[in-house]
Amino acid sequence: MDLKHGNALLRKLKLEDAKFVTEMTRDANLRHFTGTAREFSLAEVESLLVKFLEDDSRLPLVIVDIHSGKLVGDVTLKDIDGDTKSAHVRIAIAKAELYGKGYARNAMIALLEYSFHELELNRIELEVFSFNERAIRLYKSLGFVEEGRKRQAYRDEHGLLHDVVLMSILACEWPLKIA
Repeated sequence: MDLKHGNALLRKLKLEDAKFVTEMTRDANLRHFTGTAREFSLAEVESLLVKFLEDDSRLPLVIVDIHSGKLVGDVTLKDIDGDTKSAHVRIAIAKAELYGKGYARNAMIALLEYSFHELELNRIELEVFSFNERAIRLYKSLGFVEEGRKRQAYRDEHGLLHDVVLMSILACEWPLKIA
């Protein structure tokens, strides 16, 4: 299964991608925006990936630059619930120099299309830290709606407290007229 939109190709995560995922955890900027507390060893990542790949309630994907074939990030649909037709999404772009190139936007469009039309989900939700204004703008531009906040629920690496913003989009709100 390969999903495409714009410059982003989504493919299922493989155990061979463990080195890339390990490198992602070494990026301080990525850890800041995702709340990843520390770097992980290759062995730790491999162990986690084995669990993720066996979990039927998860769809772990990597984001590939469609032109170069290089891995640029990952996106996961998790907590997929067939009864409530809902899931949670998380996304990360590997390095700051890849921000602003459309990877996250295009990956989310491809994933939302697949989630609503192929998996027939009704609701996709996410959590984002209030200081991640770029991500919040992206999610709103895709039709996600802020549902609430967990006030001061996240302490960053500097000891500062931040809100966690809860957002969702429903199948009836998709597709938007996306330019």
